[in-house]
Amino acid sequence: MQVGEHGAMQEAILETIRQLPHFSGLAESTLRRLADASRILRPATGSLIIHEGEPCRAFFAVRQGAVRVFRVTPDGRMQILHRLGPGRSFAEAAVLNMSSYPASAEAIEDGTEVVEIGAATFLALFDTDRSMARIMLTSLCCWLRDLVSRVEELSVLSAGARLARHLLDLPARETDEGLEIVFPTSKKEIAERLGITPETLSRQLRRWQDREVIISKRDRVVLLKPDTLLTIAAES
Repeated sequence: MQVGEHGAMQEAILETIRQLPHFSGLAESTLRRLADASRILRPATGSLIIHEGEPCRAFFAVRQGAVRVFRVTPDGRMQILHRLGPGRSFAEAAVLNMSSYPASAEAIEDGTEVVEIGAATFLALFDTDRSMARIMLTSLCCWLRDLVSRVEELSVLSAGARLARHLLDLPARETDEGLEIVFPTSKKEIAERLGITPETLSRQLRRWQDREVIISKRDRVVLLKPDTLLTIAAES
């Protein structure tokens, strides 16, 4: 790689790290040390970035595309923990206090790029830079809040309530038919995220369509009665 290309790559890495919400307050010198210990990965769609159980070597920031963090249950089912887009990071907690990754992560969109931030430099900064310790505490609190929400969702809410909450969290636009929601992923991936089978998801959508709550289409739904869906989402 030529010097100019290397410099451009480092600036791209630096900008990606700088845009992470919990890293934005770090000193420029700290950001540059992290960038110097980083590289850009371009994994093919469907390929693993990290594998559950492998030794922690780094944490990661999504530069473009999307990444799915998941675990595989003993009976072979995939349980999706997070779907992350640009500006999101993952595996910081594993680097801080685990010898191996507790979950796997894979690229799920063409053109995905992630910045791999080396564990050794990160841990050295964590030990010597008080601002780094503060921002990581904030980051871990955010992850804990998300995980508590996921536990509640999977253990307390019915399949219908989980699906209703998921739909209401997605962007919607006004159409002549009603509020249209386009699925950002396949129905199979939505089912995996919600901890239900694709068949259960399809049955639930058909049931709501029969009740004229929604119009179900291949890659989208139209909300005819949003208030009814809100009521379903609040059920436990």
